[in-house]
Amino acid sequence: MNHNAKVFFRISRIGGWLARKNTAESSFAWLERRHNGILHQLLRRHLPRYTNEFAFRWNSRTLTGGERIVPAINGMEGNWPECR
Repeated sequence: MNHNAKVFFRISRIGGWLARKNTAESSFAWLERRHNGILHQLLRRHLPRYTNEFAFRWNSRTLTGGERIVPAINGMEGNWPECR
């Protein structure tokens, strides 16, 4: 981005979707803050779980807690970790 030329975002068409570069940067920054602040260590075997949780939080960020609870419970179905 050339902020000196007053360019602050760029919209690209990816497939049938419009994507803003700032949205991608924001989502990666949010994932990095979660890693540094909460997870501290990412394990390769758990990456799908981390990214699924992140995608759910990102996609439901505008919902209230009550609106978010039903899809969260539905998403838990059949996804319990194995006890060892």
